[in-house]
Amino acid sequence: MVSLEGRIRDSESDLFAAVGAEVEERFLDLAQTGVRVRVLSHGSGPPLVLLHGVSVSAAVWVPLFAELQGFRLLAVDLPGHGFSDPVRYRRGRVREHAHRLTDDILDALGLDQVPVIGHSLGGMFALWAASGGGDRISALIAVGVPAVALPGVRVRMPLSPLTVRGLGVAILRSPSPCPVYRRLLAQGLGPREVKMAPNSLIEALRLSARRPENARTVASLMHAIPVPAARCAPRWFARRSGAHGGAVLPLRAAP
Repeated sequence: MVSLEGRIRDSESDLFAAVGAEVEERFLDLAQTGVRVRVLSHGSGPPLVLLHGVSVSAAVWVPLFAELQGFRLLAVDLPGHGFSDPVRYRRGRVREHAHRLTDDILDALGLDQVPVIGHSLGGMFALWAASGGGDRISALIAVGVPAVALPGVRVRMPLSPLTVRGLGVAILRSPSPCPVYRRLLAQGLGPREVKMAPNSLIEALRLSARRPENARTVASLMHAIPVPAARCAPRWFARRSGAHGGAVLPLRAAP
């Protein structure tokens, strides 16, 4: 019987073949945070770091690899996602973790400064790191709402049930059929985007979320994120970004 890890890898291999991408996998041992993270890399040229959203994995970027030519793409599995080590998030410490994790990843990649594309959780981590006083993120593209990094942004479906203690892990680990998972994913990523996604990607993400250590990490994150601190979103941001928009932020110095 094929293990869960084997099924994830089979789905990812099918995904790489479907989009015609040559993808290199490697693991980084991070000195500060003490975790091991996976990086999927593709292409050549100046480096560009890609940080995914909550409960998915670095594989979510693979369909875009062919569109991002001229860069050495470095898609990172955040802790407790994909095949990276799990972590347990603590309330009041998530932002500090984001700072250390970002520095840790860039140190392990040997990068002093680099542009970053972050989606949802990845955008939140990158924004927090950029606003912390460093200049290692030279430019940032935030795709979609960057989680709760900006005032007024709230956790919404399908993630809101994950904030209920005891329910999050059960939901993430439930053996949802692929069509059901696809519908849930569409609520978070957008129906058009999910409709265009290869079946192999949906399957890789569905199975990855079911890994016990990943489910526990995501559940702890949903309890630890300081949602109450974000109450009144600026209307200009809601109008400009919507649920699936983005903003390009060139960063010279942290505000």
